[in-house]
Amino acid sequence: MVAKHFNGRVAIITGSGGGLGREYALLLASRGCSIVANDINREAADRVVGEIKQAGGKAIACYESVENGEQIVKQTLDAFGRIDILINNAGILRDKSILKMTDQDWDIIQQVHLKGAFLLTKAAWPHMRQQGYGRIIMTASSAGLYGNFGQTNYAAAKMGLIGLSNTLAVEGAKYNIHSNVIIPIAASQLTANILPEQLLSRLSPSYVAPVVVYLCHESCPENGGIFEAAGGWVARYKLHRSKGKVFHDELSLETLEKNWAELSSMTGGAYFATVGEHFGAVVQALQDSDASRALPSYQAKAADDDRDQNNNNINSSNNNNSKNKDDDALLKSIPSSGNKCDIIFNLIDNRMRDEPELLEQLKAVFQYNITQNGKHITTWTTDTKHDIAVYNSEPRNNIKPDCTVTVDDDDFVKIMVGKLNPQRAFIMGKLNVKGNVLLLQKLNTMWTQIQMAGKAPELPLLSNAVLNYKLIPGAKCDAMLVEMVTRMARDPHVVRDLKSIFRMHVNKGGEEIACYTVNLTDETPSFYRGAGQSDKVDFELFMDDDDFVRLMYNRIKLLDSIESGRVRLVGNKELALKLQTLFSHTKTSKL
Repeated sequence: MVAKHFNGRVAIITGSGGGLGREYALLLASRGCSIVANDINREAADRVVGEIKQAGGKAIACYESVENGEQIVKQTLDAFGRIDILINNAGILRDKSILKMTDQDWDIIQQVHLKGAFLLTKAAWPHMRQQGYGRIIMTASSAGLYGNFGQTNYAAAKMGLIGLSNTLAVEGAKYNIHSNVIIPIAASQLTANILPEQLLSRLSPSYVAPVVVYLCHESCPENGGIFEAAGGWVARYKLHRSKGKVFHDELSLETLEKNWAELSSMTGGAYFATVGEHFGAVVQALQDSDASRALPSYQAKAADDDRDQNNNNINSSNNNNSKNKDDDALLKSIPSSGNKCDIIFNLIDNRMRDEPELLEQLKAVFQYNITQNGKHITTWTTDTKHDIAVYNSEPRNNIKPDCTVTVDDDDFVKIMVGKLNPQRAFIMGKLNVKGNVLLLQKLNTMWTQIQMAGKAPELPLLSNAVLNYKLIPGAKCDAMLVEMVTRMARDPHVVRDLKSIFRMHVNKGGEEIACYTVNLTDETPSFYRGAGQSDKVDFELFMDDDDFVRLMYNRIKLLDSIESGRVRLVGNKELALKLQTLFSHTKTSKL
């Protein structure tokens, strides 16, 4: 078993002058983490810092209230230059029954527990997001989950922290920021007057610290979880919902009373990891109950699958085919319909073939009816039940789809690149579904997992390349720009030495049909139609639409094409020729 370390990591721990916070600080420091020990009790904070330094660790004391989140973050950055871990542990009690509780008793609990955690997390968030890493812990309580006499203020704040953590987990996932909740049961200043003495001796905070510290480690995959720890016992909480019952016209007070036991029974209940899964299950229950109430589907016959047939011709072509036939097959395989979805489905096909193990979890056939201005333009199928297949037609061999989706071309692209939440699209009527909604939700979750794992780095860059512009019907250059984006994103080393701004002019039939500007001077490449944000470029290339394809797939060489006049170059030739590394790098799956 390899020991887990936190070398180079920096943690802020609120309320770390004693009890749980102190244990978190000491354990993290012993594993190499630099500590910001935050506590309004100066002596307590200094004492913990002294313990850490005496043991050879790094730590500073911070005496700010948690409501001064910006100041706590500033002190952390000034001392260590980064923030990796935030443990929101500080807390107080103002226990009174509701009739005796004053506004001040309520407000101060919300300020310290809930608002304090919010303000400090908000201050740390942009730094975690920028570095692509963060681990956040919220401290909740069983009083929030179950209620406890005299703690309406405390229980409400603690449940608020669970909601805060759950949402942070969703918002932070794509930035590798994880947020989890700990429900500790341990001897502390807060529990000294609540728990019996014989139990307090068993509930040492040292039994909770390893759980929290593991959740803070980079190897821990948990995100959006709720965990309880007490005296060496560790468990996980999940919210479960009953199967429920659908009522139609007969819904009334009387029918509710009659069916209350059935709709309340937890037999057959379910757990949902996301709001989307939960909402999908609601819709599925309505569909299953009454087909006439199912969401509308788009019934349309797809056009002939010319592009898919061309791909089949390529796959089945004999090695003895002439270069002309091979060239023709390549050109015909490139999407040129002007439909944005065609390019995206090719990317989906590539990623699906890269992740066969993940797709084992989902055996289903999806049919996508793509529209534009309310009219059907094309149909695509993804099939993981019979094979890993993506093709431009309705399901083959009279296979019935498990789920049929109707969506506008632009909205489909927005969903796939993360610009439109599918649940929101569904609610707004932009995403119509027929069949098993839960399968679609599961597919979306898997696609999100692929993106979170960094296995589709090209998607964030596609907005400028595809989403913000109307594609050119009959032109292959838009698909080639996407292929260029994909290679640069997935293998950035191929353009490492090409720190420049260049422009590509694409013509067809002697007339320019497209102009692209590519900026590689920044850390993240950017792509524009036309001149982009700069009139100055290092070089420009003028080429035929088909030759753009041949260059991208290394069928012709850039230098030869320039010298023969096939491609015209204006500007820095030495820089331009470095593009050949990109053109030769065809290890990414072809569109």
